[in-house]
Amino acid sequence: MFNITDNITDGSKEVKKSNKINKEGTNLKIRYVLIGSIITLAFVFLVIALLLSFPQYVGNRAAFSNISLNEFPVRTISLTNKANNTKTDYNVYIAATPLLMQKGYMNATNLGNCDNKGNCLGMLFVFNTSQDICMWMKNTEIPLNQIWFNSNGIIVKEAEAKPYSTNEICAYGEFVLETNRSIPLNDVLGAP
Repeated sequence: MFNITDNITDGSKEVKKSNKINKEGTNLKIRYVLIGSIITLAFVFLVIALLLSFPQYVGNRAAFSNISLNEFPVRTISLTNKANNTKTDYNVYIAATPLLMQKGYMNATNLGNCDNKGNCLGMLFVFNTSQDICMWMKNTEIPLNQIWFNSNGIIVKEAEAKPYSTNEICAYGEFVLETNRSIPLNDVLGAP
């Protein structure tokens, strides 16, 4: 037989059960939002901490103000003109670490004097292997010629770089020389 009170009781149990599920769902959504917010804040604080810890990677000029050309090692290199087989020795600053490569001639007002050793040709960027190398002139006020050499010391590209330009100039090579001189294309770089 049909009992009206049974249906009402069963119905109220369903409503109570449904309300409980809705409350648990709402609580779960709030937890997810809280967890997401905490993770986002943690990530933001981590990024800020990293930027404050490593100012040389932020790209501001002040990060390099402590580095002078005197901190670059100076080496003697030779350029041999294959057309007349003449060899000329030059002194160059060597940029072989990521920090020195990033600094380069940034904020310099001239090519420097290679620690007073004379015949200073410029700065030689030395990479461990042949690769695509892109150079730019961010915060560099002196005009430079950039010359790429392959692993055999043969010139593969020469480009005129404009002061303060952030346009990348790229070529495949193992060495890049920044200088204010033009180098004959048949010159070969001796091992640095």
